[in-house]
Amino acid sequence: MNAYELAEQAEGLAYEIPADWSSGEPKNVATDIADMLRQQADRIAELEKEVLMWENAEVPTEVMADLIQELERRGFITTPQIKELSDEEITEVLNDENIAEYHQGNWLVLPYAFARAILKKASEK
Repeated sequence: MNAYELAEQAEGLAYEIPADWSSGEPKNVATDIADMLRQQADRIAELEKEVLMWENAEVPTEVMADLIQELERRGFITTPQIKELSDEEITEVLNDENIAEYHQGNWLVLPYAFARAILKKASEK
C-alpha cells in the first residue's frame, strides 16, 4: 500500500470519526491525515526526481571537487581525516580481551568489536 492508497482509506474514515466543531466549522482529523499524506507523497516524488537528475548528471570532476571544497569551507560537510595505525598499534588492539571470544578451545576475533576498536584507536590518534 502506498501513501496515496492510505490517504484514500483515511478519507473513508472521515464518515466514521466525529467532526470537531470547536472552531465553529466541522473539522475531521481523517481528512487532515489524508491531505498530509498526499502532500508528503508529492514532496517525496519531487525529491526522488531531483535525486535521479543528479545521479544521471555528468558533472566534470574538477567542478565536483570545487563544489565539495566550497561545502567543506562553509561547514556543510566535513571530510574525516584518515589516520593509519602501525602494525604495533593493530596488534595492541588485537590483544584487547574485549574483541575476542573463547569458543570451543579457540579465541575468535569478533569482527564488529575489532572494527569498532580499530576505528576508536585511529580516532584517538
